[in-house]
Amino acid sequence: MSASAHAIVVRTDPADGAGLADSPRQVRLWFSEGVLLDFTTVQLIDNEERPIAIGKVQLDAADPTALVIDLPRLTPNVYRLTWQTVSDDDLHKSVGWIVFGVQQAADL
Repeated sequence: MSASAHAIVVRTDPADGAGLADSPRQVRLWFSEGVLLDFTTVQLIDNEERPIAIGKVQLDAADPTALVIDLPRLTPNVYRLTWQTVSDDDLHKSVGWIVFGVQQAADL
C-alpha cells in the first residue's frame, strides 16, 4: 500500500524572499512529486498587482518534479509568482506563491 499526499513545493530558484541583482531568466519549482502540466497555471504580478506576461511553462525533461517557467527581462521591482497544479500521483490540487525582488528587497 502506498501513501499519497499533495504535491508540495520543496525548493525554488530563486528562493522565496530573494533579492536579486539581475532579472532571472527562469523560475524553477521543485515539487515533492510529479505534477500534470496540462493542469498547471502560473501567473506573475509586480508590486502594483500588474500582470507580467511569462514565457513557456514546462516540466524539466530530466526531472518530472521540476516545473520551469521562462521569464521576460524584468525591471527593478518586486514580483509574486503564483501557481496552481495537480499531482500526477493522486490528482490533488496544490497552490502557492513565491516573492522575489529584482534590484529591490522582496517585500510584497
